[in-house]
Amino acid sequence: MYLKDILLENVASIDFLDVTLPFNNDGTPQPIIIVGVNGSGKSVLLSYIADALVEFARVAYRDIVPANSAVGLPYFKIF
Repeated sequence: MYLKDILLENVASIDFLDVTLPFNNDGTPQPIIIVGVNGSGKSVLLSYIADALVEFARVAYRDIVPANSAVGLPYFKIF
């Protein structure tokens, strides 16, 4: 399974982001590079991608990431 599309709206410093990620003809993903000035949302984007992948994994596996005792959920960034 590959991440194909990213849509973020009104998240931290990201007002609107809609990206379709590139793939090769054989279906394998192409590498991407995320650049921007400090505070532009690069880390926010990556944390939302990581959280989404963890949520998808939790559907199939119960012990994918142990829950944080303070919050109760294994999120990497909470806004």
